[in-house]
Amino acid sequence: MGGFSYLVWLSLGLALIVLEPLIPGLVVIFLGFGALLTGAVVFFDLIPGLTGQMFFWLISSGLMIGLLREQVRKIFPSLEKSEGSDESEYLDREVEVVALVDGKSDRGRVRFMGTTWKARCQEPSEQIPAGSFAKIAGRDNLTLIVYGAPKEN
Repeated sequence: MGGFSYLVWLSLGLALIVLEPLIPGLVVIFLGFGALLTGAVVFFDLIPGLTGQMFFWLISSGLMIGLLREQVRKIFPSLEKSEGSDESEYLDREVEVVALVDGKSDRGRVRFMGTTWKARCQEPSEQIPAGSFAKIAGRDNLTLIVYGAPKEN
């Protein structure tokens, strides 16, 4: 990879960290931190060769996922079902629409619990534009089912 391979690792790390809000699961961010750590180690010439760098990245990322994921998940709860969780705790909660939500596709996005989620309207003919507010009617896996709602003050 050459003398500037650390820049590739740093760029990959930053890209993965930025992608975390778009890919739920709390894994991509640790892959990004692993890439940043690998970039730092490569910068100081502590790992020769691409094979060694890839191995270091996989091991460091895996360790971070194994050791830190649950602690971070406690700080930033998600919609993933856990034992004893109740879906009704987030029903009728207001969310901000960040990308057009309609009833025909899962391409819409809403902001909820500090991140964005795929969203679809409850009614097939309904559309909720970006910048509007909606309420959660339910969930289909990791897609929120929403309906239009005026902003409550």
